[in-house]
Formats: sequence, C-alpha cells, structure tokens
Amino acid sequence: MSRTLFIFLLLIFPFFQAHAQTLQLSDYLKIWSINDIGQTEKAATLFDDLSLHKDSARYFNLVRELDKQISVEQSPRLFIRLIMYKALWSMETQADQKDAIRRHHQQTLEAIRLAWPLKDKQLNAELYALFGELSLRLPDLEQSLLYNLRSLDMQEQIGQQYFPKICWTYFSVARSLYLTRDYAQSVKYGLKCIDALKKLPEVSRYDRIFLADIIGSAYNKTGKKDSAAWYYQEIKRLIAEQDPAHPETLPRWNSLWMGLTDGYLGRIETGKQKFATAAPLLQHAVQASLNYGDTANAACFLNDLAGISYQQKNFPNALAQWRQAFNWSTRTHEKQAIADAAQGLSQLFRDLQQPDSSYYYFGQFHLVNDSLAALINRSQLNAARAKLDYEQLQESLEKAESDMQSERGMKKLLVAAIAMLVIIAAFSWYRISTWHKRRAALHQKKIRQVQQKEAEARTKLEQFKSRINEKNEEIEALQHQISQSVQTNPVELFPSVLLTEEDWVNFKNDFIKAYPGFFPGLRETVKDLTPAQERLAALIKLNFDNAQAAACLGISKDSVSRGKRRLRQSMNLATDINLEEFISSIK
Repeated sequence: MSRTLFIFLLLIFPFFQAHAQTLQLSDYLKIWSINDIGQTEKAATLFDDLSLHKDSARYFNLVRELDKQISVEQSPRLFIRLIMYKALWSMETQADQKDAIRRHHQQTLEAIRLAWPLKDKQLNAELYALFGELSLRLPDLEQSLLYNLRSLDMQEQIGQQYFPKICWTYFSVARSLYLTRDYAQSVKYGLKCIDALKKLPEVSRYDRIFLADIIGSAYNKTGKKDSAAWYYQEIKRLIAEQDPAHPETLPRWNSLWMGLTDGYLGRIETGKQKFATAAPLLQHAVQASLNYGDTANAACFLNDLAGISYQQKNFPNALAQWRQAFNWSTRTHEKQAIADAAQGLSQLFRDLQQPDSSYYYFGQFHLVNDSLAALINRSQLNAARAKLDYEQLQESLEKAESDMQSERGMKKLLVAAIAMLVIIAAFSWYRISTWHKRRAALHQKKIRQVQQKEAEARTKLEQFKSRINEKNEEIEALQHQISQSVQTNPVELFPSVLLTEEDWVNFKNDFIKAYPGFFPGLRETVKDLTPAQERLAALIKLNFDNAQAAACLGISKDSVSRGKRRLRQSMNLATDINLEEFISSIK
C-alpha cells in the first residue's frame, strides 16, 4: 500500500458538495434542534455550506453568534452540534495542527458524555465516527478503529440510508485494519465502502484510487493474487481518466501511480517466478517513485529487484541494489524496507563467504525486526487499553445515568412532598376559612337575632306606650270619678352574644480498574502465582488467543501453550474443565 496515500489522507477529509446558498444563524439553530431520523443528513448540509465557501471570517463570526445564542438557550443538543461543527472545521482547515486536533478530540469526548442522557443512538453514531476520525489524526490508530467500528454498528442498525457519509467511515476502518495487519477484515470493509460510494452522486477519482490501493494491497497480503491484480489494474484504468478539476497535478500523479501499480503487479509476477515479466514493472516503479521524490517506495521496489537478481545468481546486481535500498530506507526510516534489505545482504554475504559483513547485516536485520515486533506488541496493548478505556467510558456513562435517575427520583419525591404539604396547607386553610366563615355567619345570625329582638322590643315598647296613652286618656276621663292611680309592668330588652515493565504496570493498572476482583480471585485459586502467570491469566481474561498473547508477551505460541499448561497445573484443574472458561469466570 502506497506511503503517499497515508501522507495525502492527513491533508484531506472528504465531504459532499452542497448548494451555494448561504445559511443564516436561525437555520443552524433550527436544523440542529432536529432529533428525528433525518437529523444527520440535514446537519451535514450546514457544514457542507461552509466548506464550500471556505470563508474563515464568516466561520468565526458565525461561531461567535452561535456560542452566545446556545449559552442562552442551554440546550445540550445544540451544544453538542456546535462542538461537532467546530471539530469538522478544524479537520478541514487545521489538519496539520496537532494541538487543535487534540483539543477537539477532548471536546468531542465530553460531547459523547453529554449526549448519553439524550438516548439518541443516531447522534451517538455521528459522535463516535467523529471521535474515531480525530483519534486517527492524533494518531491513535487503535482508538480510532474501536470507535469507528462502534459507530458503524449503530449506523447499520439504524439504516445506512440515513448516514450520507458512512462510506468515509468504512474507508477509515479499512485503512486502520490494514495498518494493524488485519488484512481480511480490511478487504471486507473496503468492499463495503465501494457499495456505499455507489450511492453518492459524485466521487473523486483520487478517492477511488486510494480505496482500490487499500483493497488490492490487502488482497495481496492474504495471498489472493488474482484479486489484488484486478484492483491494481482498476487503479491504472482510473488513472487513465481525466480530472479537469486538477489539471496541473495530473502528469506527476499519473506517472507516480502508474509506477506504483506496475510495482505491485511486478511483485505478483515475482511470486509466480515470472522474473522476466516482473523486472521491467519493478524498474518502472523505482524510477517513477524517484521522479516524485518518494525514496521510501523506491527502496521497497528496489528490494524486490534485488531479490530477483539474487534468485538469478546475479550477485553483483543484487549487492548494489540491496545496498542502495538499505541506504534509501535508512534515510527515510522505512523500517520494513530496512529489514528486507538487511536480511537480503546478510544472506548474500554469507553466500559470498564474507562472515563479518553477513554478521553485521544480520544484526541490523534483527535490530529493526525486533523494533517492528515491539511496535506490533505495543499496538496490541494499545488496542486492549483502548477497549478498556471504552468500557470504562460506558461504565461511567451508565453510572452517571443511574445517578441522574436517582437524582430525578429524589426530585420527584421532593416535589411530591411539597405538593402534599401544599395540599395539607390548602386543606387547613380551607378548614380555618370555613370555621371563620361559619363563626362570622353565626355572629351575623346573632346580630340579626339581637336586631330582631330589639325591633320586637321596640314594637312592644311602642305598643306599651300606646296602651299607656290610652289609659291616660281613660284616667283623665274618669279622674273626676276615680282617685286611685294605675300601676304598669316594665318591658325587658335582651342583648346579643447520579511490553515494557512500564507498559505492564500501566496495563495492569487499567486492567484492575476494569476488573478489580480478578487478581484477588486468581490468587485464591493459585497461592504462589508468578508474575508471568499473572500476565498470561490477564490476557486470557481479555479473550486473547495464543498468537495474540505471544505477540503481547514477546514469546512464541508454543511458550504460551506451555505457560497455559503450567497455569492449569498450578490451579489443579480437572481435565474436563476448560482453562479459558474457568479464568473468564473469575470476576
């Protein structure tokens, strides 16, 4: 796979071409508030609009206004979309600024935490894909691969048709799998990318060339030479197409890629022992790479030519070619090319009976080869660490959700208690009010009774006075006849009332965080547990097979098998008990 591809991918991140209409602040807030199945495609149009114009001044003005508005609205969804928008712009315009990428990488992780309570799988799928792309640019290959795969699982569950840029996630996964030497899976996701690209209205010729390069190289690594050759021929067909958008780059790019694909095809012919066919193809690849200034690829193809010369017993040519490849690859730090050249020189000098030179290059070969093995081991450990980090993130998100649910429960309980107090207070107020009303009514009744009695008394008094007047008249009439006085009766009135030792130490610390009870449980089974047995048991717990465990521990698969047998003996396991299942059961 071309080294040029890796360099070029750091400088680009493909997006759709959008309409030329300039969107307003209100459009952003409206589209970012959408939470239905069409949210991904609609949100993509916003960045496509800005990407199309590449107006930095407009971008910063827009972000400033969005920050103000979203801080007022306090909407988690709007805040998350703004974080994603800023990260996409940074990848588009600041791909070579690691500090900026690292800052957006951390902010996107916080956005993942913030999005968890929303329970929006589609939004999470977008965030995971963005976090995977940012991880790739740090670069953190293992973390990128993990999050991109999680994102693809979500996107495929929801429906690929709702994710217009799913093809680029497939592309990143295919490339990452190739770099981690999982060539069969790289082919699988590369082919998925091809299917997804068919649904796009327009795809750059260069994107199709890079994808064919990945798939062809992965097929070659898995030994499927005919499939690899087909994709290399597809690259040549694509190169023959014209690209009016980049006329100034066509001659150099065409020359480089024609040379690279000839080199790939030459390797396939070399594997078939067709040296006469392979040599001219490889020579073209070397010259095309040199014309482009790419001595790294030139060294790789020159190693292949040296191998042909060696097979044909043309030792002077093989010596000159391997020496030149060794020098070029040493200057460019292309470790695999250094190892191949050193191994070839060591074998050649041994055949020429020059033991000192043979020993020197043998040492160089093992020095570089050990370095490559250490990189592979570190990659395996990083993958395990990325998995642990992801599981810890999921655990922390679930705990945060549980805490939030508990907090919501407490709030509901508090609201219920307040409501109950309000009801009690209202009921008490009602009773007191009713009592006062009744008392007032009774008081009014008594007043009316008093008034009535007073009126009655006044009536009686008037009647009494009237009778008195009548009597007085009678007395005056009879006064001359009667000499005695008349007695009267009084009237009464009534008143009212939620690989190195350092590597192992770091790995063990992360492992203990994820499985705190594993080592204590293991020591209960094995009293005299050795450090080697402890490491092997931890890798078995993580479901590492013998090959993976051997790569991590820097030993052979047979040594791993012997280690497992000794571990089984130390545990005194019965023959019908599976060691892996037993260790996996230790919590």
